[in-house]
Amino acid sequence: MRTDFLRAILRAKRFEGEKALKGSFLALVFSALLAGCTSSVQRGAEFYTQHRYIDAAQVFEHCEPQLPSWEEGARAEYALYRGATFLALGNRAGARHWLQGAQRGWTYLSPSDRTLLTDSLHAVESGSSPSPVFRGANGLAATPVRFSP
Repeated sequence: MRTDFLRAILRAKRFEGEKALKGSFLALVFSALLAGCTSSVQRGAEFYTQHRYIDAAQVFEHCEPQLPSWEEGARAEYALYRGATFLALGNRAGARHWLQGAQRGWTYLSPSDRTLLTDSLHAVESGSSPSPVFRGANGLAATPVRFSP
């Protein structure tokens, strides 16, 4: 009888250990995904400054479902480069939406990102065609791309 009791305790402890291990694993996976998308925003911003707007748009679209769980600064940077990418691709409505979101996170943006935001908002509101050249955080110029005449 005592051995049955000890076996039951050992099974319970093993189950608790497995449960804790699974919980730790899930937390690790979640944090890796979160960090992965945050670094993906940086990668998307790099694609943007390299004039690789389609690649940038794909990176941003891939990470968008995780956006609500991010900190304000990461959301502001995401919104800025998502909006600037839409503008470069000629989607002014999409650009306006995301750039206004970036504007709400103004205090979290670097000075060069604030300049990009200001220039991008001006281009969206003025409706100028072609859009002016934007200066990214690393000083590279990015110009919009036209796919049809």
